[in-house]
Formats: sequence, structure tokens, C-alpha cells
Amino acid sequence: IDRRFFRERDLAYAVLRDVAEQVRRARTLDDVAPLVVAKIESVIHPEFVALLVQEPFDHVFRAVAAAPSGAAPELAADSVLAALARVLKPPVDTSVDGRHSVLHQLPATDLEWVRRTRLECLIPIIGQDDKLHGLLALGPKRSEEPYAQDDYGVLVTIAENLSLLVARSAPRDAAPSLEECQGCGA
Repeated sequence: IDRRFFRERDLAYAVLRDVAEQVRRARTLDDVAPLVVAKIESVIHPEFVALLVQEPFDHVFRAVAAAPSGAAPELAADSVLAALARVLKPPVDTSVDGRHSVLHQLPATDLEWVRRTRLECLIPIIGQDDKLHGLLALGPKRSEEPYAQDDYGVLVTIAENLSLLVARSAPRDAAPSLEECQGCGA
């Protein structure tokens, strides 16, 4: 049994390492986002997985891909949870019984969001500019087992490659756009 279990686990992690490599070679996040969430879902088996990104001038991290497709939580960019994800680096454990869970550090609004969405962990996607560009959000495993260090290691590798992809696909020489305020004219 052990040999079979470990062989299946090693094959699963090989699939996720392949995903990390495909992310590294991709041109845009949109090209690879559905593949990333589908493979994570098929190998780790969380209740949900979503790739959340924050577009410029948006105040919310929104899902660009999720599995299953209806499970796409949105997270306010100014939430304490998003700030912790940026500061603590990967992974951010939000499980009820996790040794390193951040639940005790969250205000009531974020705590309610975690409970409502059934979020188990966040893997931040932090760019070279030290800005939080996105998050891999995962629900609890369907097996009800906690996430292992191997799980986190592969997910962090994928997130690091996603951060490189975000940096490569960001417009470099784009001039900042200025708009006139309709209220005051500034």
C-alpha cells in the first residue's frame, strides 16, 4: 500500500512541477490560469481552487480562473487577510486547527469571509516590486487531510512562477493615464 500511495503522490507532484514549468514558459496569465487551477484541483483535490488577481485601480482580488467554476471568492484588497498574505509570504494557513493558522489575527469581517468561503490557505503571488499581484486560494481538501509541506512547496513554486509571469507581462513603457475628476476638475 505504501509503495502505491507514494508512487501516486510522486506522480501527482510531477504533474504540478510540470504546471510550474508551463507557467514559466507562458506569455500571459490568461493563457495559463485555467490550466493552473485545473491541475491543482485534479492533484491536490481541494473543495475549490481559485486564482485571484487585482487589476490596476481595482480594490478587489477577482478570480481569473476557478475550479469548480462557480467557486470564485473575491477578496477586498484592503483586507487584513490580503495584508497578511503580502507580509507573511507563503503560505497563509487559515485552517481552524492548523499550527500556523492566522485566524486569531483576523478582524471579525475577515474571519467571517474565511468561514463563509471555507478558505483553507492562501498562496500569495508577490512580484519583484514586493507588491501582492494575486493569490492562489484553496478550500479544504476533500479528503479532510490537512495540507502537507509538500503541498505547500509545490504551490509556492507555482506562485513564484506566476509572479515572474506577471512581471514579464506587465507593460513596461506605458505612460500613466491621467483623467480629469468630474467633480472638482483636478
